[in-house]
Amino acid sequence: MRANRGGTLVETVAGLCILIPIVLFLIDVTACVICQTANDALAKHAARAACDASTQPLGRAAANQVITSYKAGNPSLTADATLVSCTYNSAGDIVTCTTQVICHLPVPVPFINQTQQVFQAIDSEPVVGALN
Repeated sequence: MRANRGGTLVETVAGLCILIPIVLFLIDVTACVICQTANDALAKHAARAACDASTQPLGRAAANQVITSYKAGNPSLTADATLVSCTYNSAGDIVTCTTQVICHLPVPVPFINQTQQVFQAIDSEPVVGALN
């Protein structure tokens, strides 16, 4: 009878030693998925904003405005967002924007002490109407 009471405690501790790292890993994976999804949407919004501008400097300014408003509204995991590039093709009818988000992991990865992950997204949008 006494051996069973101690055995249950040992089994519970052993199970928790396996379960807790798995749960912590899933928290980090969820944070990475959220960051990458937000970065993809940010690149698309920046490219759409740049499409509305008539010249490349105005397009880059519009894309930067999207990044600035995103950073003001998202102080959590993905606050470190930047516009890497915003370019028009040679014909001027397609805008390509590249954004970068640094995701701060909620649980640092053990043994390698990784506390953040960098994600980049690229999106191209056509300029459908230009003012002359």
